[in-house]
Formats: sequence, structure tokens, C-alpha cells
Amino acid sequence: MVPTNSFVKYYSSTGPFLNLPANNYWILREESILSYLEQRGAKVPKVFIKNTQDQSLTLEFVGKSFHDLFIKSTEQNPAFLIECIRAATTELLKIFNLGVLHLDIAARNITFDIDVSHHVYILDFAQSLSSNNVLQKPIPLIPQPDFQHPELVDALKEDWASFFQYTQNFIPDLNKKFEVDDQIFTQYWSKNLAIQKLHSSLAILSHSLGQLYFELSESSILSTKDKGFLINLGHNLRYRENSESRLAIEQALLDLSTYISTLKSIQSDNVTQIPIVQRPSKTSEFSESDNVSSLKKVESKFKKETIQSEVSLNGVVAKQDDKNDLVFLKSSLINDKLHIFFTLTSFLLLCAHAYWLDLIISTLNIFLPDILLYSIFLFGVFSIALITYGFVKRKSINSIFLKLSVLFLGTQILISGFILLNSYSSPIIWAPSGSIYLITALLIYKSRN
Repeated sequence: MVPTNSFVKYYSSTGPFLNLPANNYWILREESILSYLEQRGAKVPKVFIKNTQDQSLTLEFVGKSFHDLFIKSTEQNPAFLIECIRAATTELLKIFNLGVLHLDIAARNITFDIDVSHHVYILDFAQSLSSNNVLQKPIPLIPQPDFQHPELVDALKEDWASFFQYTQNFIPDLNKKFEVDDQIFTQYWSKNLAIQKLHSSLAILSHSLGQLYFELSESSILSTKDKGFLINLGHNLRYRENSESRLAIEQALLDLSTYISTLKSIQSDNVTQIPIVQRPSKTSEFSESDNVSSLKKVESKFKKETIQSEVSLNGVVAKQDDKNDLVFLKSSLINDKLHIFFTLTSFLLLCAHAYWLDLIISTLNIFLPDILLYSIFLFGVFSIALITYGFVKRKSINSIFLKLSVLFLGTQILISGFILLNSYSSPIIWAPSGSIYLITALLIYKSRN
């Protein structure tokens, strides 16, 4: 018997395709991921029925989506919206720590259960990566450079290019909506998908959270100041390097908590609740009168239980295991320090080596050809462009130094190679340069990893 608090998710039309290829594969995979997360305390809907003949999953109904609550409706208040965002961010980070990276973080895939649990839930894991459930087919997402993190865009293009090249010997325009033959896709399996390698990428999670903040900043219940706050948070989370992402997310949670406290001090009658993500359901919707009634009950209940709700809402990290969070934060700080050390060491080493090259050129009276000088000039222009791009996109200075180190290394190798091939000097002179190039390459590799 199907529980009353349930909805049915069909796989006949999901994602950017007209039809989601190999339906049973996605049904079995999402059911496995949901069960794995639910057993470990993550706020996801329970799976009641798995129907491979009907291509559907019957899932627990866990409330109305953020899109319905905050974008379509104007009945909520800003403090409640910000609290829901904070709780959703915490839950997505918890799910990431369990080994699952959600690739479709949007207001429609996050819900809040007003009537029962008063929690935020996360929905729709068809488009997700898992360390335990390895992906074996290209994920049904179209590369969208304007919305997705560059790492995700590159991986999607690589996987779909490999798929079309292997199965049909031509590659369509991957920046537009394209169709996939169901039979061909069903028979296609790959053990080396580029996107699977991103399952532990915090940069993609951080970027997706920034996109979510942008989306929710369009809510009409927010003031201009509230919208600006969410937009700024979104900018700080997008286009991050992997080493920067954890601290960026932690900082966003801290800023959200501080802003909530400010809103509560201004509006003493704010409703305090804990949000959880839910997928919208066509089969289970509240009427407007039922929704208003439910919200009034929730407001009354939470005004009487202020202490309990404050404990639940204050601190995203409090929802996770304290020891894990402490270890996670320490690890992130250590990684950042190592990143700075390796990056600056390689950068300074190459700058010092430039004087060595200048000494050799002066001593041997070597004249560099115009094409080489032009190349060096273009490298310099590109370096300036990199710095400007980094500051405009709010990239860390470490990332800029890393890219500059790669450019300086390439420039110096180019100069060394030309001099060595066009002079009769002993190769022993180039022993210091060879050692420096090797050490610098290792430092750059360590910094990137």
C-alpha cells in the first residue's frame, strides 16, 4: 500500500533531454544513493517503491520547494528565507561529506516540511556524483559555461564528445540541447568518465551554492539590502579553486548566521525554523488556504519553543559531527598554508633565476631574435591580464601566483632552449637551470594538488 505522504517521480522526462536514456539505470542509481544517504541521517526523502516497469520511484513527500515558498509566494519573511538557506547549505555540505556531490542544486530541488518535521530536505539525485556509486554513463547535463563551474563544463564536454565520437562518429554542438538515442546510450558503458573524477570537488559545490543564492535573491519578499547580501555571498562562492572552497563555504555560513541575528534583532516576531530540501510534486500540492493555516500553526509553535529552535538553527556546523568539523577545518587551513608555501616558493625561485639567465645572456653576448622577444612580450601582457582577471573574479592571490609561475617557467624554458641551441657554451652551464626547472615543476604540481 502506498503511503499517503508520498509522491511519484517519473524518469521518462528528466534533465535537458527529451527523454532520459537508459531509464532503469538512473532509477536504480538514484534509489541506491537515496537509501545510502537516508541510512546515514541525511535529510533526503525515503524510497517507498521502486518500479522499473513504470520507470518511477515513489518517494516520501517532504514539503514544498523553495521555489514555491520563496519565489512564487510572498507569505514568508526574510529571516525565515535566510534561515532556510543556511540550513540547506549545511545539509548539502553534510551530504558532500558523505561522498555525494549534488550537481543540480536549485530552489526547485530543496524543500521545507512545514507540517511535520520542520526540516529542510534535498531532492533529485539523478544528477549527482558519488564516491560509492561510480557513474558509468555520461550524466544527463548539457555544458552551460554561464552557470556551471569550469571544471564541470570541461568534464561534461569531454564525456559527451567521447560518447558521440565512439558511437556515432560525429560530435554535435554541445552548447545546445541535443538528443541521445536510447538504444545506443543503453549499450554504452564507460569506466573512465571525466566527470566521475570530480566527485570530491568542493569547488563545484561552492559554485553551485553561489548559483542557488543568486536564484533566491530574486525573491520578492526580500528588501534591496537582503538581495544585495545574498548576491555578494553568491559572488564569493563562485569560481573558487578547490583549496579555497571549504573556507569560502564556512565563511558564508558564518555570514548567514550573523545576518539572521541582525534580522531577528530588527524584527522580534520572526519565525525561526530549520529548512530542508524537497523536490516539487505535481501529485501532492497544498491549497492556498491550507498553506496559510499551516504557516500560522508553525509560527505559533515556534514562538513558544524559542530556545529549542535557536539550538537547532544556530550554527550550521552544529548539525554535523563537531569532531569531523574541527578536523575538516584544520585540514583546510593546513592545505591553504601548503598551497601558499609551494606557490610562492616556485614564483620566487623563477624570479631569482631570471637574473641567472640575464647573466648568461650578457656574458656570452647573445642577441635574442625578434620572434622570441615578441613571445616574451606577449607572455608579459598575458600575465597582466591574469592578474586583472583574478582581482575582477575575486580569485585568491595564490591562484594568480600559481598561473604566473607556469608562465614564467614556460618563458624561461623557451629562452634557455634557444640559447642552448644557438651557442657553443658548455651544457654544464645549464645544470642550475635544469635543476630549477625540475624543482619548480614539482612545486607547481604540489600546489595544484
